[in-house]
Amino acid sequence: MDKNLVISPAPHIFSTNTTQKVMLNVIIALLPTLVASGIIFGFQAIFLTLVTVASCVGFEHLYTCIMKKPSSVDDLSAVVTGILLAFNLPSTLPWYMAIIGAFVAIVIVKMIFGGLGYNFANPAIVSRLVLTVSFTSAMTAWTFPENGISALATATPLGADLFGGSQTMLTLFLGNHGGVLGETCAVTLILGGLYLIFTKTISAIIPASYIGTVAVLSVLAGENALMQVLSGGLLLGAFFMATDYVTSPFTRKGKLVFGICLGIITCGIRFFANSAEGVAFSILIMNLFVPYINDLTRQKVLGCKKPKKVKKAKAVKETVVEEITEQTEPVEKVNFLKANFDTVVKPIIVMVCICVVISLALGATNLVTTPIIEETNRKIANEGRFALIPEAEDFTEVTSDVENIVDIYTSTNEVGTVITSIGKGYGGPITVMVALDNDGKVVAVNVMSHTETPGKGEVIEEPSFTDQFIGNDNDTFNASEIDAVAGSTVSSKAVISAVDTAISAYATEVAK
Repeated sequence: MDKNLVISPAPHIFSTNTTQKVMLNVIIALLPTLVASGIIFGFQAIFLTLVTVASCVGFEHLYTCIMKKPSSVDDLSAVVTGILLAFNLPSTLPWYMAIIGAFVAIVIVKMIFGGLGYNFANPAIVSRLVLTVSFTSAMTAWTFPENGISALATATPLGADLFGGSQTMLTLFLGNHGGVLGETCAVTLILGGLYLIFTKTISAIIPASYIGTVAVLSVLAGENALMQVLSGGLLLGAFFMATDYVTSPFTRKGKLVFGICLGIITCGIRFFANSAEGVAFSILIMNLFVPYINDLTRQKVLGCKKPKKVKKAKAVKETVVEEITEQTEPVEKVNFLKANFDTVVKPIIVMVCICVVISLALGATNLVTTPIIEETNRKIANEGRFALIPEAEDFTEVTSDVENIVDIYTSTNEVGTVITSIGKGYGGPITVMVALDNDGKVVAVNVMSHTETPGKGEVIEEPSFTDQFIGNDNDTFNASEIDAVAGSTVSSKAVISAVDTAISAYATEVAK
């Protein structure tokens, strides 16, 4: 007998690929898009990528040092996470926000759950969503340098289409439009994805089923299928994030189901939700279902055959099993609790207590602060009304259920009315106060709040734009005659819509 014979469990076929080699292939595939983002957005894109990569590597190394574990940065997974995180950020994002995103991706999503191979979701995706919720205005500041001179605030192609705009296919292929770093140049993303497939780094099943599902559903919904595929984060998500080994199914059937479900959720968000983009949410949602998809699509063991059905034997077997279960179940439960109290039961009890305490604290804080916030908001709103109509002695509220109308207040001495309405901006709702005289003519317009792009988006607050509405009433107002702010068409249209709503509400609710 051969003394060097090693007896071990499966698998018995090993690949020469290592985690480092796989991650290196991903980095190579991402390099063309990184170069393209540098050309489109300028040095700021390269700088932001360097910040996220350095932060991800630094946080991972620091975590392993603190936890006294071997450093894992040499597997290059933190570098990949850093690049993918940068590709999910706009070039104008402040560097400190990018560092916060790196901390969320590496420490919160990856390392706390055990490191590479144990994260429940794609770290870059979770980090993007956290930053979007925390810094909405900064995360939706999609800009790009034109001719290397000035930064123009623009909507992404999906956002522009949502509000009636259009994009040429050449623009979508080359990527010279607004968006985050990795969602613009379709050509480089496709080349990178094909490289991963040809090197067998990833399987083609997920990207093909994902992109194919989006294309088919877009045709069925009457949308431009090519634009839906080339726009937004679909290509980046399909090739580089949905195919993550840890957070995607390992069976072929599971990959197919995973990709189809991603396409359905993405199209659902794009077509029916108040959002132009759904890739990040769809990948995060499906990441959570991967364990169940793996179980349901698990391949049959080689050589395994289903036992023949023998009614009598089956009945006897079930009876015996029931009797044994009845006799042993209580003992097994007690033994399990005792044996696993410190490792399972105790942590569950602690986590439940923490959740209860946090929930109670949040509830108590809400009860205490809600009246204070409401009173503060009322005072601020009243100050805004008096600023628009200084002659008013006081205001009384007029009840209204008109859509997109926040409130209507008329002056007690009958010198005018102030109506607060909402328009649908690209970064979120835009709140506008419109003051009208007793004839229903606009005397002043004030943009109270918005989350539009800093710089160009803030021009909607300036008198050069808002003064165009003065003197209009329900009979003379014509939205097409209002000049929109260059580079902020969506924001301008939102304000125009809000003013139009306020003028119409005056005619139906006040002057009736």
